Formats: sequence, C-alpha cells, structure tokens
Amino acid sequence: MKILIMQSAFIGDVILALPLAEAVKQSFPESEIHFLTLPAYKKFVEKHSAVYRVIADDKKDKNRCPVNFLSFCAKLRKEKYDIALVVHRSFRSALMTRLAGIKKRVGFDISPGSFFFTEKVKYEQASHEIERNLSLARRAGFDSWDGKWNMPFDEDFEEAEFGVPQSASRAEKPLAVISPFSNWGTKRWPAEYWIKLIDLLGRDFRVAAAGAPGDVEGWGGIKKAVDGEVMDFVGETDFLELASLVKNAQLLITGDSAPLHLASAYGVPTVAIFGPTVPAFGFGPFRQKNIILQKNLPCRPCNIHGPQKCPLGHHRCMRDISPGEALGAARKLLDETRK
Repeated sequence: MKILIMQSAFIGDVILALPLAEAVKQSFPESEIHFLTLPAYKKFVEKHSAVYRVIADDKKDKNRCPVNFLSFCAKLRKEKYDIALVVHRSFRSALMTRLAGIKKRVGFDISPGSFFFTEKVKYEQASHEIERNLSLARRAGFDSWDGKWNMPFDEDFEEAEFGVPQSASRAEKPLAVISPFSNWGTKRWPAEYWIKLIDLLGRDFRVAAAGAPGDVEGWGGIKKAVDGEVMDFVGETDFLELASLVKNAQLLITGDSAPLHLASAYGVPTVAIFGPTVPAFGFGPFRQKNIILQKNLPCRPCNIHGPQKCPLGHHRCMRDISPGEALGAARKLLDETRK
C-alpha cells in the first residue's frame, strides 16, 4: 500500500504530523509512506524511520507557476498512491490530491478544498493537533500508535565538540535551552525579559540559545547585554541539529514555536510562554512535563498565529509575564524531574 501524507505549512506543523507516519507504519508495516512538504524540511523528514520518501513541493517559488504546478501534480499521479492523508488545511493541498488521481483522499472538513476529499474528518477544535492528525489515520484504517515519535536528530552534531555532547546531561548544572524567537512578532517575549532570565538561569543551569538564521540580528542585542555565559547556537543549526540540541536538554523555555513540539517528541520538560495564542488551539505541550505561563486577558487570543504587532498597542499578554515567573517555573520543573 502506497500512502501520501501532505503537510507543507511551518516546521512545527510538520513535526506534529510525523506521529501520523508512525501510526500508518505501525498499522501496516509493509506500507510505503511518502511525505510531501517544503524543500527546507526535506532533509529533516527523510531521516524519519517511517518515511520511505520525501516529496519536496517548492510551492513558494517554482511550483507557484500554474504550468509547473500541473506538471508537479502529473508526477504525483505517476506514483499511483492508494491513499492521501491531507494534514495541511489548504485548498491547494486538497486540489493536488484530486489532480494526482488518488482514489482515497482523507482530509479535514474545515479545509477550503474539502469538497475534493472522498472522506472528510471533523476537525476537533478542542483536541491537540496530534490527536486531530491521528484522526485522519483512524478514518483511513490506521489505528495503531504506541505514543513514540521516533523523531530524527543529528547524531554527529550531538557528539561533536561544537555541539552539545551527550555528557551534557551529566554535567554539574543541567542544560536549559532557550528559544526566544518566532515568525510572529506578538509571540516574542520582550528582549529585555530574555536578558534578565538568562542571567537568572545561570545560577542553576547551563544555558544554550537556539534560533534560525533570521534570528541572528535580534539575538545579537540580547547576547551583548547578557552578563552570564550562554552557549550560542542561534543561526548555527539546521532542523536535525536543533532536534539534537533539544533532545539533550533537561529543560526548554520557549514560546509557541517549533522547539516546543520537539520537546514534546523527546519528553523534555518545558516552560511554554503563551501570549497572543492559547494552548486550547491545540498546539501546546503534548504529554511532557510542562508549565504554561499565560495571562487571562479579555483580548486573548488574537488569532491562531498571533499578529506581527499588538492590535491594542500594549502587548500585555507577553509583557505581564515576568522573568521571575519564568525562573520559578524552570526551578519547579527541575525539582519535579529530580524526584
């Protein structure tokens, strides 16, 4: 049986779709699973043990052209997939399954292109995104998942001198990874709060900072103002290396962003700072020990992503969460994991 899983949104969404591949493989070990995603995530996904092949959809560049898009769909048609599991809730993704001639097309009822699906699954707003994704598998007859993610990571990075060695977990101070950044402006905790928190964390933790190449400029101001020592991985890691970094941590402190989901995969205790978005959207921590920091404000939530700027101009959803609160949550989680 040949199955296509489709998720070409953000990397966090891709991470949350990987348990779906596990569920399919555990239900039908002989199945051949292809995973369609963006070119930037190809290297990461193809390392997953359940995925046979990664299909890179260059939808932001080459495949924006209608001729190239149709040619891409024609190539998918030649694969003769038995089933498509469409995680990405977009008209384009749904249309692709129809143009690819896939007989069984399973997707969510809220997708703008849901009329292309042969089977529609109710999108349960109150459920975690992983549970929602697994509902697609169940509808298609894949009902086995043992709860293990088998998340890929970079073993060479883990052991290299410039990376975080496996011995980090045995260091005198535990390793806390911080991820201060987000693609969405209002999801970012103020820089001065991160500066204060890093200095406070240094008493109890070894601190490592993670971020994408686009975060380097913003991180520069934070790093310059920090008094204590911090291991700087901002802009220095790909997704596999980031996964290795999070995997080796004893604690993650982050906002509503992709590292949060990596921590879920590895069971890393997490302090999650939520501002314009809320865990009730289904993108919060999943099963790992966690403390969610958020404020009950009448303006929350803004929307599912969070705007670039606070519509009301005060950004209280983030500014009202103090560095002291984050430190207290970090120490509490550390104490709980040591029991």
